[in-house]
Amino acid sequence: VGADGMATPHGGPTNLAAVAKLVGKGKVPIAFGHQSLSPIVTMPLQWRIELDDFFEKMFQSKILEPNDAAISELSAPHLIQNVLRESECPVVILTTGPVTNLAVALEADPSLVRKIQAVFMMGSAYGVPGTSNVYNWQMTFNGVRGSCSEAPGQIYTGLDPPLVEHGKKFLARPGCRGVDMSKHGNTEWNVFMDVRAWRAVYGLLAESNVSVYVLASNATLDMPITLKGIEDHAHNLHDEKMRIFMVELAKAFLGAGEAKWWDAQCAVMMEQVISGQPGGVCSNWAWNKKTAVSLVWRSNLLEHELNPYGSIVDDLNAHAPPVNYCLGGNSTQMWEVFWPMLDK
Repeated sequence: VGADGMATPHGGPTNLAAVAKLVGKGKVPIAFGHQSLSPIVTMPLQWRIELDDFFEKMFQSKILEPNDAAISELSAPHLIQNVLRESECPVVILTTGPVTNLAVALEADPSLVRKIQAVFMMGSAYGVPGTSNVYNWQMTFNGVRGSCSEAPGQIYTGLDPPLVEHGKKFLARPGCRGVDMSKHGNTEWNVFMDVRAWRAVYGLLAESNVSVYVLASNATLDMPITLKGIEDHAHNLHDEKMRIFMVELAKAFLGAGEAKWWDAQCAVMMEQVISGQPGGVCSNWAWNKKTAVSLVWRSNLLEHELNPYGSIVDDLNAHAPPVNYCLGGNSTQMWEVFWPMLDK
């Protein structure tokens, strides 16, 4: 998970450590991640605030216990490097969120690629142009522009004095640096958060024998999350705290404006591919595609044009490995793996 996850900077790793403790994995090392290598955008401010609020409620109700004992003194890229160096067998890597930490780890020591067996990544709108899940409404929260701003890390309230140069006034551009992402986006949040890192990982794996699997966002379109569906399955979990946690998490997640299985589906895809069932939760595959990741940003677009930034397209000359893209979902297969695993 890149940097802070969806949380504010203090929260991501420690929140994750608390969840790990809930599922009996409290001693698995967790590290603070690297910030984006291409900081155009952060997770929407609304999501970050609401996630903080959700975890505070879980702590107050004693469903989760604060846990920072598992936080490593190493940064996430260094922890990844250590795992690769010390492992006696080839390593499988699952990336959720941006792939920043993996990019930083491999850029610092490209020789470690030889220790990787496969990489599973969730992200992109590959295969169906225009299926971007980055929207304009995500860029503001109560009038505060806290996701995509002219200067990364800054927040524009909409009330700030305009920039002034040579007697002319320049206001912060609406949308994302002047782009209506709902209309012109052709990407997905995990890629959009760090397009350079995504491209770097492809390049660093280009000359290797590493198998690469990517779950595109359109693979989740026919697998919506519903509160009733979560409640029905959570009811069968043996652990009471886990039952409560999953239902409350679903309520919070559904309140974010859009909810799909995304990263969790990618984890199930990984489990099934490794166990020899690639036709499981992924109902449609595009195999061995040579693809390029676009770093080009354009702010002035015609009505029908899509912003190339963060798009992934077929390109036989791309410096990238052959990638297997999951383009469709099978919810029945998802339930057969996901819920029994939680119950363990």
